Amino acid sequence: MIRMRRARRVPVGLLGVMLVAAALPARAAVSGDVRAIAETQPVLSASDAADDAAIWRHPSDPGLSLVIGTDKRGGAIEVYDLSGSRLQRITGARANGVDLRAGFVLGGNPVDLVAVGGDDARFFRVDVERRRLEPVGIGRNGSRVDPNGLCFYRSSQSGKTYLFGIGLQSEVEQLELVDAGAGIDLVQVRGPWDLGHDAEACVADDELGRLYVNEADFDIWRYGAEPDAGTGSADRRSVDRVGQGGHLAADVEGLTLVYQPNGTGYLLASSQGDDSFTVYRREGDNAFIRKFQVESTSKVDGCTNTDGIDALAADLGPAFPHGVFICQDHHNSAPVGGNQNFKLVPLEQVVDLAPPGSAPPATSPPLPPTPGAPGAPGATPPGSDVSTEAPPAPSPTGAGSGYWLVDASGRVYAFGEATHRGDATSRLRDGARAADLESHPSGSGYWVLDERGVVHPFGAARHLGDLRAAGLRPGEWAASISASPSGHGYMIFTSAGRAVPFGDARFADDLSGLRLNGPVVDSVSTTTGNGYYMVASDGGIFAFGDARFAGSMGGKRLNAPVRSLVPDGDGTGYWLVASDGGVFAFDAPFRGSMGADRLNQPVTGMVPFGSGYLMVAADGGIFNFSDRPFSGSLGATPPAHPVVSVTALAR
Repeated sequence: MIRMRRARRVPVGLLGVMLVAAALPARAAVSGDVRAIAETQPVLSASDAADDAAIWRHPSDPGLSLVIGTDKRGGAIEVYDLSGSRLQRITGARANGVDLRAGFVLGGNPVDLVAVGGDDARFFRVDVERRRLEPVGIGRNGSRVDPNGLCFYRSSQSGKTYLFGIGLQSEVEQLELVDAGAGIDLVQVRGPWDLGHDAEACVADDELGRLYVNEADFDIWRYGAEPDAGTGSADRRSVDRVGQGGHLAADVEGLTLVYQPNGTGYLLASSQGDDSFTVYRREGDNAFIRKFQVESTSKVDGCTNTDGIDALAADLGPAFPHGVFICQDHHNSAPVGGNQNFKLVPLEQVVDLAPPGSAPPATSPPLPPTPGAPGAPGATPPGSDVSTEAPPAPSPTGAGSGYWLVDASGRVYAFGEATHRGDATSRLRDGARAADLESHPSGSGYWVLDERGVVHPFGAARHLGDLRAAGLRPGEWAASISASPSGHGYMIFTSAGRAVPFGDARFADDLSGLRLNGPVVDSVSTTTGNGYYMVASDGGIFAFGDARFAGSMGGKRLNAPVRSLVPDGDGTGYWLVASDGGVFAFDAPFRGSMGADRLNQPVTGMVPFGSGYLMVAADGGIFNFSDRPFSGSLGATPPAHPVVSVTALAR
């Protein structure tokens, strides 16, 4: 029997937040030389052939990630798995530098874009299902440089994506990449400018807006990466130099970045003259940290006279759970000699990484969507979005502030510090619609659930099973998904009130066999993972395990159906929201509602957010009643399909 209690409506208030920093145990700084644990098959061309490499992280199974390398002698791009086995070889033009960025919008859909330099820039997208590269055409080409080396830059100010190209005569240019539907238009926005001496490699810091370029026999230079930054001698800074007073030995070749939380991390460079690698602070003035070499072992030889390098701080599966450092090896010798190749080193040997759980995004810092594209933050018409009456307080340190929306087609939109990890649009089959979106507790991924009970994981989220095996009964659909606290499990709830556990999620009974007055529309696990709530469209609340029942709207007359339930911060109560934006508080402080306002579209979901809650409407409008900042919405540019769910980066 469900007990009912009158909902309280009280004035909106803001909570003060007191943070207590827990001391972390001291860790010894990484030092000494390192050793590779894997290597790629040698490139097919002899002599000085292998050059540069880039790492692509699989969005749902990190162990299926790829290494993309170049064979400049053979005019080829070679794609390897993390064991080093060759999966694909693409020939046809000279290939030298390589870089990639996830989430470039092409033809209206985000793709993981790969650029390869040579006689001209070439572009490819990663086919996630087949783990192969597919060519992307170039429409208008405003480039004046044949980029021997290149690197991507995605601006945290504008959201635009750029490509820096370095020519054989040491000239540098910056090109904006524009979605042209079937291909890419290249629009020159800066340069070319002359470095003065030979250069081949660059790397750009998306978050800090910096461009690093090597001048092989002289310096590593730091420029501003925005298109309006200066290019003269007074506009650049030397990070380190070759010879006296520096830590480099000519030639200076590869450059890469390791992203860490809060704008920290590392800049790495390869120094061919002494077979070494140098490490600098990513932040501040790029202070020098240390030098190291990649030593040989009985199973994998080291890296000598290295050209290109790359690194990624992210879970890449069992072999590289903390990330990987990759270096080109000029002399591939022990245990079996052959043509040049690439070595793979566990990243924790190379640099001191942040503790698990505080890792940064997999490929680059979180960025706003491109202005003008769906999901772009910006001003919205009065009444389309609402925030709290007082200015929101800053987010708790380290908690992160942002959120994702998903529409019925499976397209995901990211706002604030939430990072786009992929869409389910190409995965939904036979007219299935997305039903719910759930954030991974780490904030580094999410699950999309479709109405047939199929789970589509992205980023750190793993596929642990779904309802394809259990099946759905006639008239039943999958309504919601709720993650366990560890992120190693989830519950799927159906409209009939069934609860199906996967991974380490704990079953605590369900509504099987009961006749409901309205379908279950939302469910959420408790913070302990030992219980959960279900809410039906008539406002009935069902509490299981350690979930505490505090009242419901079951049996009461509602102006509109209930859409969602959100537990409050201390777990003693919860809020309900109806499709008209009305909020009902049960043993929880009332933060505000949209019940008295006329909405353009009905509310379809609500999620815990800071001290309160965040609502989303079918047109993507966001209504924020919390101490967290509003980070944007789709209210001014509604998507083609209704938004069905919202999930937050962190509570």
